[in-house]
Amino acid sequence: MNLEITGKSLDITPKLRELTEKKVAKLSHHSDKIMNVHIVYSVTKNTHNAQAHVTLAGGEVNAHADSNDMYKTIDLLIPKLVTQLEKHKEKH
Repeated sequence: MNLEITGKSLDITPKLRELTEKKVAKLSHHSDKIMNVHIVYSVTKNTHNAQAHVTLAGGEVNAHADSNDMYKTIDLLIPKLVTQLEKHKEKH
């Protein structure tokens, strides 16, 4: 699985990168067809946003989360991706 992390008007710190890699690695437990994961982090005013695009063999899933803290945003994003992966698995 290839992971791309992008920051829009935001520097990706080593701690943020490490946490993202750790959380995204757990997605492989829900699908063995994940080819690429691209996460874009951004901050607008006091809102920390994360958008994820996951490319699978035979499809793709997307999720978005936001909160007042980037680490909390990651914690909100991963379960949304898991739900999408489970739905995708049921269809295929």
